[in-house]
Order: sequence, then structure tokens, then C-alpha cells
Amino acid sequence: MDDRHEVNWQPLSMVPTISDMVADALADSREHVLTLMAALDRPYSLADEDLDRSHRVYTEQLEFVGIYTGQIARWRAVELSADQRQVIDRIDADNAELLPLTWQVLALVETLRGSTIEAMMKMTDLELGIDAVMRGTAKP
Repeated sequence: MDDRHEVNWQPLSMVPTISDMVADALADSREHVLTLMAALDRPYSLADEDLDRSHRVYTEQLEFVGIYTGQIARWRAVELSADQRQVIDRIDADNAELLPLTWQVLALVETLRGSTIEAMMKMTDLELGIDAVMRGTAKP
């Protein structure tokens, strides 16, 4: 997002749409954390481009978490039906879970930066051998 853009706050009629957006982001983030964690055990399985894309997407997602927080606060400031309150509570809970997952993805991206395909291609044979021994992946 860009600081020059003003947030377009949404009316209550958009609660189902925002609910789906936050739930989808949460599911995608959970899956992405697992993918990145698996990559920790498979050095050089990702490219710089993969990590750059993840960094860009999840940095933007951080901004949306803040926007969703503001949107939820605005919706709570008006009179809500019990059903609306329940859905908004679920959005709030999902959004609260989304924040640390987003930070976890960004931390994993930084952890994996030194073990991309491009990083491997820059290594000498000796460095690759030492890396394999240190990781315990060298075959006798």
C-alpha cells in the first residue's frame, strides 16, 4: 500500500466479504509457514525470486492486518445485530492470528535468504562440500 492512498472504509454489508478475505489470508499464511519450514530442511530448494515475492506479499499483508483492525473498530462503533457481532468477532480473532503468522513468514524468508538456489550457485565446490557436511547431508 502507499501512504498516499486513503483507506476506503467498508459498510456493514461488506462484512461477509471481509470475513472471507481474512479467513483466506489466514489459511494461505498457515500453508505458507509450513512450506517455508519444510524448505529449512531442503536448502537451495527456493530461488531468490520466491523469497522476494513472499517478502513483498507478506509485507503488504501486514498493512492489511492494520486496515482490518481499523475496519473492525469502525464496525464495532455502530449498533450491530447478534449475528453481525458474532461474524465480526470471528474476523477479529482471525485477524489477531494473522498478525503473528505474517511476521513468522517474514522471519522465515529472512532465515532462508542464504540458502537459495542462487546462493548455492555462488559457492565453490569446497564451500558446498563444507555446507553439506555441516548440515549432515553429505553422503559417505
